[in-house]
Amino acid sequence: MLGLLVLLPPMVNFDNYYLYVLTMAFLFAWLSLSWNILAYCGQISFGHAAFFGVGAYASALLSLRLGLSPWLTGLLGGVLAVAASLILGGSCLQLRGPYLSLATLAFAEILRVITQNWTSLTAGTSGLVGIPSLPPLTIGGLTLDFPGSRLPPYYLLLTLLVLLTVAVAALLRSPLGFAFAAIREGEARAEALGVNAFRYKLLALSLSAFFTGLGGAFYVHQIHYLEPGIAYHLSLSVLPLVMAMFGGRLTVIGPLYGAFILYLVNELVFQRLFPFTHQLLYAAVIVLVILFMPQGLAGSWRKEEAISR
Repeated sequence: MLGLLVLLPPMVNFDNYYLYVLTMAFLFAWLSLSWNILAYCGQISFGHAAFFGVGAYASALLSLRLGLSPWLTGLLGGVLAVAASLILGGSCLQLRGPYLSLATLAFAEILRVITQNWTSLTAGTSGLVGIPSLPPLTIGGLTLDFPGSRLPPYYLLLTLLVLLTVAVAALLRSPLGFAFAAIREGEARAEALGVNAFRYKLLALSLSAFFTGLGGAFYVHQIHYLEPGIAYHLSLSVLPLVMAMFGGRLTVIGPLYGAFILYLVNELVFQRLFPFTHQLLYAAVIVLVILFMPQGLAGSWRKEEAISR
């Protein structure tokens, strides 16, 4: 699979449109896997657009107003997304079930309204324009020209996605991952075993927010424009959830499969056939998953393999 993704650019003749679509599929896979870090604790967020928006605006403003390198501002955007998660987590992680999910949705909406009305800083609905691209990067004598080609962003995000996948897999096999699983299976029982549920849920939320903020920073330096409707769009909260559930939210590889399949099918097929209603695909998928495939693709494959053995 990884080898196929590495070889895809020459297979599509380095076409800018297909490279952009594939890069966006990687981005949604990144966001879906980032969202899923919190889901490993059994928590469902409807408001991850908050962290995407904070990361995007922080990186855009720091690079525009202070002239800092986007490589640095992207990391700072992730850090500020963590700060936002601590504000959210400190006040809302004691909530459970749908109450927590609704609180995260409200948090994203609050940040959108603040950003829209703080015009002296964010320019409000007029938006920030002229956001710089990622500067060229030289590795081993090879220069990656991000402003001049769609190819470097493709390979950069693919590399980062592989690293994130490996890191998440290692996390789930660590004592931290076992603590997450214990909380997911029963918070009261985990507390009885000595697991500080609030602390671990806050850590999961912070990790999830950091990587989501990085995704927002990467995105804004690709499109060079930002306004609140883009940064805090509801789809940025809903699509990672749908993709993770479709692929299998209790697995590592599931969110990746879910993002690749749904985004590419929607972008390359449904959007062309049904230009005004193509996003109904995601609504249909979540209904089908809930009714017939609650474990998602990867979870169902695991179950079938276990039965065959």
